Amino acid sequence: QVPFHPIVGPVIRFVKGFNGDPAVRHKAAAAGGLTGLATHLLTSGVVDFVVHAHPQRYYSIEEYQGAKISSTAEEIMEGRGSRYQPTAVLGNINEILARQQPFAFVGKPCDINALRNLSTLDDRVDVFCKAMLTISCGSYADPDCLDRFLQYHSITVDDIAEFRWRGHGCPGGCPYVKTKDGRELRADYVDFWYGNGSYAGPLTYQWRCKMCPDYFGFQADLVVMDCWPAGTPEHSSAITDGRRHEQEGYVIVMSRTQRGEQILKDAEASHFLRTQPAAVEDVLDTQPHQVRRAAG
Repeated sequence: QVPFHPIVGPVIRFVKGFNGDPAVRHKAAAAGGLTGLATHLLTSGVVDFVVHAHPQRYYSIEEYQGAKISSTAEEIMEGRGSRYQPTAVLGNINEILARQQPFAFVGKPCDINALRNLSTLDDRVDVFCKAMLTISCGSYADPDCLDRFLQYHSITVDDIAEFRWRGHGCPGGCPYVKTKDGRELRADYVDFWYGNGSYAGPLTYQWRCKMCPDYFGFQADLVVMDCWPAGTPEHSSAITDGRRHEQEGYVIVMSRTQRGEQILKDAEASHFLRTQPAAVEDVLDTQPHQVRRAAG
């Protein structure tokens, strides 16, 4: 029986680590944790493809609002990063199941819950979905804040050559935009998320996120989360020597199911993830916002 903690739920094992490839670790949103797990599942032959989001696209570009289906490690890498914006990763789930091929699914906790619910009605989910991976989800702000970010810098969506929420360091620019004429624009993660959006604020949130009962991904096989002390990274303009190493990227990974634990062990053995033991206290210390939500 899987041990159950009243805050974080069922957990077999906690580890702290990062992606075994330094380049992936640097470019991905959070040490390349999910990228490493997904790539391991694909390259080891456990799955034929991975269903995930299109993080590095602006929210209003309709063709990128659904699922990204990756059949190579390179395609997974193209889908690295955070996406603090609407994403319908289950929008074409019937087409995905109709392939009758093994796949891994990466989504928000609410997406995982929806897929688990579907499995009670459609046996193909349990037959073909070989892994459900998620994050500790802190919600995302309404897209208006992104529009204000562009307006502040006097640019439009058509001016964007490159967009990302995080990555290229941990956490990296949040958001970050490179324009077609070469300008680079970024907000600091601390200013944006802890300063009510800074000049892109105020941040507002959809009602269903405020009522979310499962921000810790209780029904996933594996959960990957940030692990900054007290839940907050240092401001990019005030990085101290004692915490400078955090910029390289670290995550905590929780295995919730026997299937997830085996995936984690195999990813460690193949060096897709480099890990060290962690404990529930590490989660409670680095995810205080989730602890507060759990406590009501």
